[in-house]
Amino acid sequence: MEKLLTTKELASELQVTIQSIYNWKAKGMPFIKVGSQNRYILADVIEWLQKDVGEEWQNDNGCWDILLPRRW
Repeated sequence: MEKLLTTKELASELQVTIQSIYNWKAKGMPFIKVGSQNRYILADVIEWLQKDVGEEWQNDNGCWDILLPRRW
């Protein structure tokens, strides 16, 4: 089973603000509810970012405006 990340851990892994995580969640980013807490699977979030958010974040040259850590 993959590790479930907290909002703070996910923001740290993706090198974005916690507010970005909240914004993406409002746009449909996948998450799991554990009691009253939200948890995230990193691979699912990255896939969602690349598929569902990526196109709207490409600049005029087709380059991504979102910077994911190089290991992905």
